[in-house]
Amino acid sequence: SRTLSDDIINLTRGAIKRAVSNFDVKYDFDVDFGKDNKLSRIRMPGADISDRDMSNRDMSRANISGGNLSRSDFSNTNLERANLSGCTIQETIFNDANMENTNLSGVTGNEPQFIQANMEDANLSGAQIHGATFHDTNLEDANLSGSHMNGAEFQNANMEEANLTGANMSNADFTGANLEDARLKGVNMQHSTFIDVNLENANLSGANLSGATFISANLEDTNFQSANLTDVDFREANLEDANLRGANIRGANFAGANVDDMKMPNGKECHAIEELLQFGAIISGDKPRKVKVDIEVELDDDVKVKNDDLPE
Repeated sequence: SRTLSDDIINLTRGAIKRAVSNFDVKYDFDVDFGKDNKLSRIRMPGADISDRDMSNRDMSRANISGGNLSRSDFSNTNLERANLSGCTIQETIFNDANMENTNLSGVTGNEPQFIQANMEDANLSGAQIHGATFHDTNLEDANLSGSHMNGAEFQNANMEEANLTGANMSNADFTGANLEDARLKGVNMQHSTFIDVNLENANLSGANLSGATFISANLEDTNFQSANLTDVDFREANLEDANLRGANIRGANFAGANVDDMKMPNGKECHAIEELLQFGAIISGDKPRKVKVDIEVELDDDVKVKNDDLPE
């Protein structure tokens, strides 16, 4: 009968789950999870879970390391302490998921989404996920060291005390994020946006921040020692007690910034913003822009000279 058949199927599924929960098995076949919402502690390293609806499930402490999760939806799923290391997460959705202490080290894939996810203490070290979205995500104490996330979006994310040491995040957007006490030593964040960001007491020593924007950011006690700050926009930022010893600030714009007791590139405390001019900084107005204009000058002897012929 249909009832007996369903009972057998359910018993079989339960037996398989109990069996694999005690062994690390390398799966090379397609897995059908059906509507089973309780997948806690399941061990399926290497499983193909791509293009699936995996939302609203309990996958806490699950081991699917090295698996293919591309384009699947894990929204609102509990992945606490799960092992996703080495997984492919191309366009995978983890919105509103619980990923506290989740292992995502070495994951790869472009444009995954972690919007409003709880990723406190998560491990994303060595991750290569360009264009990832972390809007309003909790990344407190998370490990993003050595990761590659060019073009990632961290708007309004909580990254307090996060470890981003050596990360490559050029052209990333951190608008409104909290990075207080974060470790960003040696990061590459060229042309990234830090508008209204809190970086109080953060460590950006040796960082490459060329062309980055810190408009209205809180940079009190921030360590920029030996950083590349060329053409950085610090307008209206709070740099009180910040450390810029050994930093390159040529072309950086400090218009309207608070530089009280800030350590300048020569190690001396700044008492007047005008002191920054000696290092090639800009202290008023907008940054000058180079504009090429075609000019044709007609001389008396009918000789025409274009701007390309004029000396610079």
